[in-house]
Amino acid sequence: MLLPLLLVFFSTADGTRSSCNAWLSKSLRHSCTLPEGFHRHHFYISLSTIPARLPFLQPVLRNLVRQTQAADAIFLALPVFSSRESRCYRIPHYLKADPELRPIRVLRSDIDYGPATKVIPLLQLIQSSGLPLLQNVRILVLDDDQLYPLNMVETYKRWSNERADSALTMRGHKLPAVASARQEPGRPQPLKTRAAAAEVEADVIPRSSDQPLNLNLLSYSAQYDRLFSQPIDAKKPVPKPSKEAQQEEEDAKKVLLSDVHSTQKTRLFTKRSWEPTDKAYVGFMLFVHGLCLLAPFTFSWANLGLFAVSYFITGCLGITLSFHRQISHRSFQTPKWLEYALAYCGVLAVQGDPIEWASSHRYHHLHTDTPLDPHSPYEGFWWSHMGWLLDNKATLDRVGTRGNTSDLEAQPFYTWIKKTYTWHVVAQLAALFLLGGLPGLVWGGALRIAWVYHITWFVNSASHVWGRQTYNTGDLSRNNWWVAVLAFGEGWHNNHHAFEFSARHGLKWWQLDPTWMVISFFKSLGLAQNVKLPTDKQKARLEFGV
Repeated sequence: MLLPLLLVFFSTADGTRSSCNAWLSKSLRHSCTLPEGFHRHHFYISLSTIPARLPFLQPVLRNLVRQTQAADAIFLALPVFSSRESRCYRIPHYLKADPELRPIRVLRSDIDYGPATKVIPLLQLIQSSGLPLLQNVRILVLDDDQLYPLNMVETYKRWSNERADSALTMRGHKLPAVASARQEPGRPQPLKTRAAAAEVEADVIPRSSDQPLNLNLLSYSAQYDRLFSQPIDAKKPVPKPSKEAQQEEEDAKKVLLSDVHSTQKTRLFTKRSWEPTDKAYVGFMLFVHGLCLLAPFTFSWANLGLFAVSYFITGCLGITLSFHRQISHRSFQTPKWLEYALAYCGVLAVQGDPIEWASSHRYHHLHTDTPLDPHSPYEGFWWSHMGWLLDNKATLDRVGTRGNTSDLEAQPFYTWIKKTYTWHVVAQLAALFLLGGLPGLVWGGALRIAWVYHITWFVNSASHVWGRQTYNTGDLSRNNWWVAVLAFGEGWHNNHHAFEFSARHGLKWWQLDPTWMVISFFKSLGLAQNVKLPTDKQKARLEFGV
C-alpha cells in the first residue's frame, strides 16, 4: 500500500525533462479541464480508486474537501476500464448530488496505470495544457482507503516550503469496514446507513488542534449529545454536522420545502427554567406584537411615512450596516462620530446593545449550524427564527462568557450603551407616544420594531433553509432573494458566509443590496475607508462548478 506522498517538482536539467516528457507522451483522454488560473496554482491532491471502492469513497473525498487549508485542486483519476477488475468505472451519483463534493474534479483516462493512476493522468493533464511540466508543482498523492488528519494539507504545505528538495510521506489511518453478511470477505464493505458512516468516520479521523476527534461528520443530534456531555470551549470551532447523517436520525423532522432535517434538542416552552431575562423578553414581545393589532385602526399616510423612515433608519442604517457589517465584521471603517451615530440607530431597533449583538453574531459565524451556534436551524425553524432569544441559558451554554468583543468593550461609548440600554428603549417609546400619541407609538414604535425583528430573524432562519448556494461554505447558508429585498441585501446569505469580511453581500450585478449602496455613498464622500471586498480569485476558489 502506498502511503501519502508529496512530490515536489522543480526545474530540472533538459535531459531529465525530455525523458519525463517522453514517458508521459502516450495518448490520454481527459474529461476535465484545468481550473481557471491553474498556472498560478501549485498544490494539488491526486488520488484514484478501483470500481469496487468507488461507491464508498464519499467519506474520503469529504475529508479532503474539509481540510483546514484547501488544496488548489483535488483530482480523482478514473480510467475508463479497470484492468484489475476487468470492468468499466461508473461515476457514482453522490459526486453530482453532494454539493460539498463539487470541488472534486474527475479526471478520466483511456489507460489504467495501476497504482500510478494516482499521478500520471494529472501530469499528463498539466503537460497537455502547454504549461511547464515540472516547474514548482506540488502534488499530494493519496490512498483511497484512508481518512487523513484535517490539517494534513496545511502540514504538507509548511514542510514542503522548508524542505523544497524532498519528497515527503506520512502514515494515514485505516478506514474501518462495517461487515455485511451478503458481501465477500476482503472486499470493501459499505456502511449500513449514512448515520453509521458518520459514526465510523468520527472515530477514525485524528484529533487536530481545531477540530475535536469525536464530532466530525456526525449528525447535529449526535454532536449535541457529545458536546454537552463535557465542558465546552466556545472559542474553539467544531466541525459542521453531516446533513445526511442528521436526515437519518429517527426523530428528525424535515423543514417545510427544504432539505434540512431538524431535531429539537431544547425545550421551547414547557419543562424548562425561565430566567428573569426570558420573562422580560416574552413580556416585551407580547407588548410589541399586541400593539401591532391596533395598526389598522390608527392608520394614516403620515404614520405610514413614519414607519417607512424609521424602518430604514433602524433596519438598514442601524442593524445591517452598523451592527452587522461594520461592528460585527469590520468590513469598512468610518470616522468615530459616524460609527457611533449609526450604532445608535441600531440601538433604536431594540435588538440588544451593540456588544451583545456582535458577540452572538460572531459566535454564529464561528459555529455556523453546529450545536454551539446560538440559532442553528438544525433545532427547527422556530428556534432559529426567535425561539433562541427566549432561552438565555441555552444561549449562554453555547457562547460561554462571550469574551469575543474586546474591540468594542475597549470603547467607552459601547460600554455606556450596554449599561444604560434599557433607558434608551424606554426613552424612544416615550418620545414616540408624547410626539405622536398612540398612532405614533404603534406605527413608529411597535409595528416598526416587530417588522425589523422578523426581517432580521428571517436572515437566521429562512436564509439557512430556503434558497440557493453559490459558494461552497460547508454550511446551510443560502442566497434568498425575498429576504434580501426585505433586509436591505442581507438575504444574499451564502455570499456573506463565503466572505464574511465583505462590505458587499450582493456580489452579482443583479443582486440588490441597498446597504452596499449606502456604504458606496459614504465612500464617495470620503466617509468610508478600508472597504473590504472579495477578489475574483477568492470567489472562483469557493464557487460551485456548473
